[in-house]
Amino acid sequence: MSAAQRSQRGRTIRDPLSVLEDVAARDDRHLFIRLAREMRWDTVQAEDLWRAIRLALTLDLAPLAMELAQKGQQIFPDSQQLQQAARVLRPPVVVGTRPAQGDHGEASRAWLSQHSHEYPGQWVAVRNGILLGVSPTLKNLSQQIGPETDTPDTVVVKVLP
Repeated sequence: MSAAQRSQRGRTIRDPLSVLEDVAARDDRHLFIRLAREMRWDTVQAEDLWRAIRLALTLDLAPLAMELAQKGQQIFPDSQQLQQAARVLRPPVVVGTRPAQGDHGEASRAWLSQHSHEYPGQWVAVRNGILLGVSPTLKNLSQQIGPETDTPDTVVVKVLP
């Protein structure tokens, strides 16, 4: 049956993207997700899938947009828009980690609150609650404690007189 015949019978079959746009306009996220996941994206144009990704993002449905972008990358390898969307919306990848560090800053803060009065007007470096050095100038203190002690755990302050 042709589109003209369907139209004559009073049953117009709508463009699936128009349906998604209407659902998005009604802010019906659950229905939008269901329809987008049921859609056969290999039967539409790349521009239609791009429109669906943008609609998903408009509805704050980032996981769905990521899913659609990955499908678009596979189905439409020649579409620059969908290839870029797949790169931008790719799931995050952990490239490296460091072992968790304890909060040694608290020990240094405790040391400073107990001993800072002993060093008025001086620059003081403390790490893990241990005094590393004291000097009247920051430059001298840096030379005294060396660059290897320049870590996030090292607290350097000037004690006010």
